[in-house]
Amino acid sequence: MNQDISGEKLKIAIVGCFPPSKQGLNEYNCHLSRAIGELGHKCIAISNMLTDIEKKNLKKVKCTKVMIRRIWKFDSYFSWYNIVKLIRKEKPDVVIFSLIFSSFSFRGYRSFVNLLTPALVKFTGFKTAIILHHLYENIDMGTYGKTRIAIFKIGCNLITRSFKLVDKVFVLVERYREFLESRYRAKNVRYVSHGCFLKLEEPLPYKKSKNVLVMGKFGAYKKLDRIIEMVKELSDEDSDIKLIIAGRSHPYFKGHVEEVLEHALHNFIDFRGYVLEEHLPALFSDINVVVIPYDFYTGTSGIAHLAVNYGRPIVAYDSLEIEDLIENIGVRIARVPIGDETAFKARIKDYLNDFEKQKTDGVHNFRVGQKIYLSNIAKEIIDKTLSRENEK
Repeated sequence: MNQDISGEKLKIAIVGCFPPSKQGLNEYNCHLSRAIGELGHKCIAISNMLTDIEKKNLKKVKCTKVMIRRIWKFDSYFSWYNIVKLIRKEKPDVVIFSLIFSSFSFRGYRSFVNLLTPALVKFTGFKTAIILHHLYENIDMGTYGKTRIAIFKIGCNLITRSFKLVDKVFVLVERYREFLESRYRAKNVRYVSHGCFLKLEEPLPYKKSKNVLVMGKFGAYKKLDRIIEMVKELSDEDSDIKLIIAGRSHPYFKGHVEEVLEHALHNFIDFRGYVLEEHLPALFSDINVVVIPYDFYTGTSGIAHLAVNYGRPIVAYDSLEIEDLIENIGVRIARVPIGDETAFKARIKDYLNDFEKQKTDGVHNFRVGQKIYLSNIAKEIIDKTLSRENEK
């Protein structure tokens, strides 16, 4: 029988990185905390300490209705201790860890130690949930210039098994749930949508321009070279076509963006760099189509969800993650077989030459996005974590 928490105000702790930190999932965690605050709950963000450079941007962070406690250090062996200590002091009703395998460190041993924290928090008596944004089995470490040595595989396997000990593990792709249940015999895994961050009355206006957006942390499998070459060929045919690049280099590939742009022809490229949240509406108001030209995905696409939220059409290489957005969420995506650059260019061109199709698919995506507003997802996560299903 499920616990009835309707109308009850709770204290919820979110463990993860928060802006202005640039570590993984910082924007998602900030939006999730806001969503919990919108539900009327008290939200405590248990976040990483900032570098001196990040501290200079602290005033730009708008995380209302959230108490941020920056008490653990990225790349430390002892983050787990500070997290558990604060949780025991605050005594939240629910603790939610928002995780990727590099949330606490890029170094294997330090990651391993701290990724055991959710199980430790559960053992200390707290209702504990994990939002697991990717599976390590899905990540081709060769693209990061790293090999998968046996100890790395063993460590990741043990960490994933430790996640079975918490109350609930939430994955953002349905196939991930199926995989964890099959491979690890996990019984506490639930599927939820990634969710969209903004509640809007209508999509941004559509301009009859021909602007293509690629966005993200570039390097590894998100190399810029391929999309630049594809859009260059389109721009050679139609000089109105522009490529807008938003983002920065991946931490493992520092300088990738600068190196690529140094050798690229710039007449059709508009490089915006890292775009702050308050500037995203201005960015997407210039966009006609969003492209996701990746060979594989480490989780559901945050960029796709931004495109959905702002009501823009999408062209992407096919994958389980893209299939999930289409089949389980209802997003319209022009998907292309991986590696078929000719088809990818054709899909981009089709959108750029058909303003009505842009608008039709963009409005459809916008309406889908409003159905998966993040506060609805946050409520589902809290309710299912407090549920007594599967308890013996």
